[in-house]
Amino acid sequence: RRSIDLGVMSLTPSFGARWPAEDLVAPDIGVPTSAALPGRPAYAPGDAIYFEAGVASRTQLTDDLQLVLNVGAQWFDDEVTDSPIVEDDRRPRARLLVLKA
Repeated sequence: RRSIDLGVMSLTPSFGARWPAEDLVAPDIGVPTSAALPGRPAYAPGDAIYFEAGVASRTQLTDDLQLVLNVGAQWFDDEVTDSPIVEDDRRPRARLLVLKA
């Protein structure tokens, strides 16, 4: 990872992909036959791929205190978006951390 130093803060871009196995995806987006309803059919997903991109900002507040803001998004493949309980093809994410050394 390469960071861009901006004086009091640094920015670190990130890019990646995740390939969770079917047994990890199914509990989140699958619809078992026993839970199928009109308008929400049963759905058994296979393996899925999530693509993600983001940027982290780090600011040193004091000698032993650091503020980290991480923002980005995940994009889902058809195994995820074909599920009748998934509405969007992407999910934004943000995380704010205060780290003490």
